[in-house]
Amino acid sequence: MSATPAPDSTKKIYPPVELPKCPYATEPPSPDDYGDVINIVVGEGATKRTFAVYEGLLKHYSSYFKTALKKEWAGEDCRMLELPDDDPEALRAFFNWTLTKKLYPRLAQDGSIPLCSQAICMIYIFGDMRGIPELCNAAIDLLFQKHCQEWSFVRQDVQLAYGLTMEGSALRKFFVNDTMETYIFTTPESNEGWPQDFLLDVLKGVGTRQILLGQLCGMSKGKWIHTRKLEICSKYHDHSGRDI
Repeated sequence: MSATPAPDSTKKIYPPVELPKCPYATEPPSPDDYGDVINIVVGEGATKRTFAVYEGLLKHYSSYFKTALKKEWAGEDCRMLELPDDDPEALRAFFNWTLTKKLYPRLAQDGSIPLCSQAICMIYIFGDMRGIPELCNAAIDLLFQKHCQEWSFVRQDVQLAYGLTMEGSALRKFFVNDTMETYIFTTPESNEGWPQDFLLDVLKGVGTRQILLGQLCGMSKGKWIHTRKLEICSKYHDHSGRDI
């Protein structure tokens, strides 16, 4: 897997890899429990967007919204919540996911996932900050599918993960494991620009697992995908408070 993707308009686009369903996923709430519509104002300036979302959906999936929309916090007649520091596109994906369990409405015309990897990382970060573990799980799933389609990841995604998530986050682990297994730092320049904590995590992981960097590069793409897709849920999903 390459860390610096090269655009190729002739490359065949394969359908997104189908992943096993997470056995810990919650059932969606009944439409009878959707409740009132809340206007969420996200972002600032030219990027500011307002989304109308059912209160019941927000509270069902998010510990943050469950608290923020309590009467003692929001008041008796609060129908608006402002999130100036959040990413409007991440909220859009969350809104779409609450209704369809997908982070995007449809695939692009060529069959590719219509979200870039950076946007998917921002969805994870939004879910992490707003107490929506199942959204984080969906973002990890989609990031894996995106990597399988493009067979690459970009340095800026790792910088995002290490700049905006806490130590031990699933997003960090995802990039560390991908790097350990499929990437080789071939030149002194190839390790420039990576977050220092990321490189340390890679080295620790190599030592703990007693493997060589990039030792799975020789495995066929199909075999690697088949093996790894079965591990996504157990390795990276947050199953807090869930029992099978």
